[in-house]
Amino acid sequence: MRKWLTQSEYARRHGVSREAVHQAIRAGRLATNGKPGRECRVDATVDIAATRKQEPSTELTLVDARLRKLQVDIEVQRQKVEANRRDMMREVSELMLEEFCKSFAPLKKRLTTLRLSREQIAEFRKLVSECLTEFDNAVKERMNELRN
Repeated sequence: MRKWLTQSEYARRHGVSREAVHQAIRAGRLATNGKPGRECRVDATVDIAATRKQEPSTELTLVDARLRKLQVDIEVQRQKVEANRRDMMREVSELMLEEFCKSFAPLKKRLTTLRLSREQIAEFRKLVSECLTEFDNAVKERMNELRN
């Protein structure tokens, strides 16, 4: 059974101001007897504190914002590191190709001056192809190691 109190009595018993009681009534958080003005009574069985929405503390909200900012900063740094790694691998690949070409230029020049038979040329091409395949596989393996 409900016990009805005036707004002033309710405020005293619950340690809040009459204005807080009035606002809770307007917000629909406290039940009344439905009468206006001085005849209005409040249901004493309902605790005003229990009707308030629990707002997160400002401190927690600030901590959450800082944490989120740090998470975003970490992700940005990861992306920068990955971009730098790709650029470095591209640069290393280009340097390796350039050095490969420089290193084999004398061989190319010497081969053009030799008069090799068709069989010798075929054998040489096969040997160079095998060497290039081995070189390519070694480079791919090293690049994969660098990625990890």
